Amino acid sequence: MKAAPVPNLAQDRPPALDETRLTEAQRSAYDAIRSGPRGVVEGPLRVWLHSPELARQAQALGAYCRYGSTLPPDLSELAILVVGAYWQSGFEWHVHAPIAAARGIPPEAIEAIRTGNIPSFASDSAGAVRVWRYSSGKGRLVAPAVKREAVAHLKALFGLSERRTCQIAGADRKTVRYQSRRAPDTVLRGRLRGRLRDLVNERRRFGYRRRCCQTNANSSQFSSDGGP
Repeated sequence: MKAAPVPNLAQDRPPALDETRLTEAQRSAYDAIRSGPRGVVEGPLRVWLHSPELARQAQALGAYCRYGSTLPPDLSELAILVVGAYWQSGFEWHVHAPIAAARGIPPEAIEAIRTGNIPSFASDSAGAVRVWRYSSGKGRLVAPAVKREAVAHLKALFGLSERRTCQIAGADRKTVRYQSRRAPDTVLRGRLRGRLRDLVNERRRFGYRRRCCQTNANSSQFSSDGGP
């Protein structure tokens, strides 16, 4: 059986863009990018120009997200850095890390984001963006409390309605409005909760019925001091 041929990566890459040989459609898209807020055609923009319509649409979307955002410039750059670090986008990081520093993002925070650590900020608004982007960008389920915090912060910062803010944050309005009805913690409840955690670690294959039975069997070790 013959082995599959090894692809020639050098030949498979898009050819370098020759600015002196642009078609009319490419020239129109090129001029639109260069005359826009970026002022330069670099990185993926040059690759997109091999498909002028893609370049025109994609650069307009990118320019709107970056320059038309309601976020202040420093928080916009912060969000770009967090997303760029998560996707390990070297070009985005190379371009936007210096811009973020010039916008006032502390160098230690930039380095923490680059290395995958959680940065700290003195500004409450920067902290809120960091918490939201960092939590949602790591591929984990975002805790309801984090969503409620993000919605509350956006409402206060931009004066938006709850409905609009929930749409932006991707949060369900029922989740945001939820208020826990759990009884206040007591000494006895704390002991029971601790015992259940111990059982989960000791008997990982036990279902909830068996764990309840085991807890009831050992209920004599719990006193009624500080009962519910």
